[in-house]
Amino acid sequence: MACAPTSIATTRRWTAPTRVGWRAGKGAGSPEPGGVLSPEAQAQADVQILRGSTGAATDPIAMVNDVGVGGVASQQAASNETTSATNESDVVTSFDLRYAHERKPYATTNVDNLRAQIGRQVDRLNSILRREGLGRLKVNIREYMTNPNIRRRAATARERLGSPGTNEDGAPLAWCHEPDPCLGGHPENDINPVPDLARNDYIIGANSRRLRREILDLPDTVNTFTWSLTLTGPEPSNSGEDG
Repeated sequence: MACAPTSIATTRRWTAPTRVGWRAGKGAGSPEPGGVLSPEAQAQADVQILRGSTGAATDPIAMVNDVGVGGVASQQAASNETTSATNESDVVTSFDLRYAHERKPYATTNVDNLRAQIGRQVDRLNSILRREGLGRLKVNIREYMTNPNIRRRAATARERLGSPGTNEDGAPLAWCHEPDPCLGGHPENDINPVPDLARNDYIIGANSRRLRREILDLPDTVNTFTWSLTLTGPEPSNSGEDG
């Protein structure tokens, strides 16, 4: 039996106390401009900030319903047992999808674009988790792995869109599934109508084939994905590109 992945974090959504001077803003429970938590509320709030690939934490009083700004799937949560009853929907159990890329001297990869594509992948995966849960995502993954017709449908859907062409720099583009069908995306309906860099789509596809095994080993209580990207190999000569 495969060992369960270890990069799982569990916490609880934070519910704001009802008092004068508080309103719904960036997230339920955001203070008025210039407002701060009372010492009592601060002491009761057990805040855990989960970081995305940039290592930057988002606003600690934001709710955990959506991914972070700019496609970085940073997630966070806290609890306030005195203001609302706790139920299963309040519990946030996250898992970090660890993408990796090895720089190579004979090929150029736009790392900024790679991060953006990964962010959109994880955004869409989180949408599926919110709507249908991890159990449904696992069913989709297993269907892709065992049913060749699903893979043919995904390839045919891309072919019907015609050639995506190249960008202004002459780099090949691709019609990108978001999320990848092998991670539970729909073979026809989850294609981004705007093509993106084909090399990065290929890199993400290679990572997806590894990550699907990890996802299948997760407990169904996981309801949020974060992500990180590890780069190895020679340092890039340009901040936006590497080998």
